[in-house]
Amino acid sequence: MTHPILNDSFKSSKGWPILLLILISFIIHSQVLHFTYTNFDDNKIIRDKFAFVGDIKNAHSAILRDAFFNAHGSFYRPVQNLSFMLDAQISRQKLWMFHLSNLLIHILACIALYFFLQMLHLKKITAFYMSVLFAVHPLFASDIGWVPSRGDLLIGLECILLFMSLHQYFSTTKIKWFFIHSGIFFITVFTKETGILLPILLLYYYFFLLQSAPVFAAKKEILKKSIPFLISWCISILFFLCIRKIITAGINTADTVGFIPFLKNIYSIPSVLCKFFLPANLSTLPLFDPTSIIGGVILFILIVYRICKYQPAKRKIPLFGLTWFLLFIIPPGFYRLRNTDVFFNYLEHRSYLPIIGIIIILGFLLNDYIETGFIKKYFIYVYTPVVLLLGILSYIHCNDYRNTINFASAAIKQNNPSAFIAKAGYLLSLGDTTNVIGDCRKAIILMNGRFTPALCNNLGQAYCKLNEPDSAFKYFDKAIELDKNFAYGYYQRGIAKLKFKDTSAACADWEKASVLGYTDTTGMCIKYCSNLR
Repeated sequence: MTHPILNDSFKSSKGWPILLLILISFIIHSQVLHFTYTNFDDNKIIRDKFAFVGDIKNAHSAILRDAFFNAHGSFYRPVQNLSFMLDAQISRQKLWMFHLSNLLIHILACIALYFFLQMLHLKKITAFYMSVLFAVHPLFASDIGWVPSRGDLLIGLECILLFMSLHQYFSTTKIKWFFIHSGIFFITVFTKETGILLPILLLYYYFFLLQSAPVFAAKKEILKKSIPFLISWCISILFFLCIRKIITAGINTADTVGFIPFLKNIYSIPSVLCKFFLPANLSTLPLFDPTSIIGGVILFILIVYRICKYQPAKRKIPLFGLTWFLLFIIPPGFYRLRNTDVFFNYLEHRSYLPIIGIIIILGFLLNDYIETGFIKKYFIYVYTPVVLLLGILSYIHCNDYRNTINFASAAIKQNNPSAFIAKAGYLLSLGDTTNVIGDCRKAIILMNGRFTPALCNNLGQAYCKLNEPDSAFKYFDKAIELDKNFAYGYYQRGIAKLKFKDTSAACADWEKASVLGYTDTTGMCIKYCSNLR
């Protein structure tokens, strides 16, 4: 049952629920402080670009770089870039500070969620139960355990703070809350592209949850009060879109952005929903599976049906939660990597923000019954073992991000070809060329004979180490043929050309890599190319 002492504590204290959220999150996820590189984007963002990332004087330039610190790219995440640069000042190329930041952001998001749910008129005990569920859920282990998911953590926290600051402004009418809200909104849109959709949800929250206007005059007055916010949001969005256009110009095409990619990605919506309620088959590089898709569709229908059973006046909050979920889960589906079919079908860390909407719905459904009848008597006996189980699963899944081998091994369990490619990349650093070639061949079989730039680059490096230049350049050339903007491919081909005594060609490749934003070519150019100019 919901213990009376527990309820009294919630009514009299704000402190210990927050302390519990901190302790629970830290106990489960503190292992991340010992994690190393997964070699899945974290190496490209931090280790390979450390000459840039590690120098805080480059902060102004980082605002005009893509999410991989390249001059151009598909993703523009300047707030994430700056946060990585700050971490690098403390732990340098070691990742403990990067992971600590991810963990702290998650803890702050859980605390903010606890207060936000109360703003939605959920009881403190309900808000606490839902916040703990969010804190321990294994679906979010990737957000804490994998450094490049920083943007999803940040925007999750920022979105909650946006609604809280909007609520505070209209509750107190203090102008400071308008400026705080506007500042958070500006930061949010520069954190991740999803932020430009927030005005839709903010207006829903303002008109349907903060206001009630029975007559036209009142509605007109309410609309008038929203105008300063509309202006503030539009300025931030336009500023963001103008800069983003420069960074992403000519990168995205019809096969990566649009309705066709969305149709291919649509299965991610029910898959994520099912994995929240039934967290099975969690993976570092997940592929679609029929069980999750069918289960998610059934769960979505049940949620919509339950919301429809409420009276119109009572549907506002669960509809707000459903809108939140759909608004943040659908738009990312309009982007699809070219090699997604053989790489990963979706990524679990992208569920962090959308699932807050499901948390809102569950909290609302629970709120009416948490202190009554059967639920009051037995809920804690069901909830406690469920949370313990979720915490154990989260601890286990988080460990999949400990290093390259754990990361790849978790995906290999699903016969994911990209996992073999990732493992091969790690084995290269150990000089194990035999197993590199073997893993790459396994990936080719799973991909039905297809190749990816990363796979070809791995094979090129392996054959280079084996002193087989014909095979090495065959695969280096194919890697660049598959992706003309593959900066790391040009860099590695240049290394191979230097090894086989073609310095001028090596310098040409390094120059191309540098133009594409790969900064580690600088030292090589100074050492080997200065006398050729």
